[in-house]
Amino acid sequence: MFKQFKQVFISFFTLSFAIFFIGCGGSGVSDPLNTSDFGQTPSPSISTVLNGSVIKGPVSGATVRAYRVVNGVKAQELGTAMTAADGSYRLSVVGYDGPIVIEAFNGQYTDEATGIKKVLNRSMNSIVPKFTATKPAMVSPLTHMAAAIVSQSSDISETSIQDAIDEVSEFYSLSDILITTPSIITDSTVSVSEVESNQLNYGLILSAISQIGADENTDPLEIMDIIAQDASDGSFDGQNNGQTLTLNNKEVSQSFATKDIADSISTIVESLSSQLIVSVDPEFLFNLETTEGVIEKSSVKLSVKALPKLTGSNNIQLTGLATPGTSSIEIIQNDIKISEFFTGLDGTFSVQIGLIVNQLNQVTVRARNGGAVSERNIEIRQDSIPPSFSFLTTEPEYINSESVFLAYDLTDTYGGPADLTVSLSQGNALVNSNTIQLSNLVEGTQLLQLELFDQLNNRISQSYPLFVDFSAPILETTVPSLVNTN
Repeated sequence: MFKQFKQVFISFFTLSFAIFFIGCGGSGVSDPLNTSDFGQTPSPSISTVLNGSVIKGPVSGATVRAYRVVNGVKAQELGTAMTAADGSYRLSVVGYDGPIVIEAFNGQYTDEATGIKKVLNRSMNSIVPKFTATKPAMVSPLTHMAAAIVSQSSDISETSIQDAIDEVSEFYSLSDILITTPSIITDSTVSVSEVESNQLNYGLILSAISQIGADENTDPLEIMDIIAQDASDGSFDGQNNGQTLTLNNKEVSQSFATKDIADSISTIVESLSSQLIVSVDPEFLFNLETTEGVIEKSSVKLSVKALPKLTGSNNIQLTGLATPGTSSIEIIQNDIKISEFFTGLDGTFSVQIGLIVNQLNQVTVRARNGGAVSERNIEIRQDSIPPSFSFLTTEPEYINSESVFLAYDLTDTYGGPADLTVSLSQGNALVNSNTIQLSNLVEGTQLLQLELFDQLNNRISQSYPLFVDFSAPILETTVPSLVNTN
């Protein structure tokens, strides 16, 4: 399987990228400053600056090379630069204002998930639809994805490059992956609370790629390339043009670049909670978790307000927005269509959905407008089952001392962690992590009452009668008198 993955990887970056990312180096290309190849008027030979940052964690000492694009192919080099400690770069561009391919390699960065210094040991790419000195050009795993999408296009142009950037940006709910500087959430010198949300979310996605690498004991750049391959055919589904992608000899999941990213964001934020507090927008995570995985832009857009993954309620209120307005909305629950209606002119909608009790509810929200379709896939587990309690030893009925420890087990499948309160008709009762301590017991019949509950407020009461008797038994004897009779 791993060999098969390597073959897919080599095919992707030698055959597909050959169209776009292999330099021409004088192989029949006209004057490198002649923009007539684009049908443009040659630009005056004025030196301007291309600037930006190489971010996989800031990459220090990386080599950055920028190239012209001629007839849809990477052509002559425009310039070379070395990144500073913060990952920033600046290089001069003379007499050119067309599309640009950027490659960054070598240099070091600190992996966000492990804190380990790593080398950028493979090329990380970016694409610029039209060079302008007034806008920065980031080089990141997300621009690398956009470059992979463009490499599959039959028409490499300013339009197709911009479309790829827009598609990846929109898919990950970011404003613009090319000009936005990602936040480095592990940077203690930056106040996360003051970072603009778009930059924070960008940085969280890059950190999640590192977290997946750490979880899989794999270089995060390998994760970056697999996601880029997944993206290159226009859909995040764990495949590249029908070929299942693998990692460590295992098939990657269909949600590798979506729900797995969201889960990894939660993991890394939790791991950093002792050092800093990062407030993650629930709508941002919810969009990643519920997306259908299609990257191409659609003329109908659908967003849904975040909903809990687990609930004890029998109903949920589904609220969302579909644009343009008056779109058709279908609600499908566990493969059965339960509702269909049109949004208002403003595109908003709200509908109550009854949940199937104690089951996983798979809800698809589908918006249609003309021939365009967009959907969200939501999973909500309804749980109304209270915790389960049992004594680890024989259930107590008779107690012969003034105090006793009773070991117990408390479990809850979905709504945990579970908890309990105890009371005793006479005496004291104290709950520890796995024992109930009864003390100052009074002889006679006592009633031990338990109230069990979980995080969803599923509750149940249980009672145990106890007979307390710690008085020593009294032996009564009768001494017979001596009788001597015949």
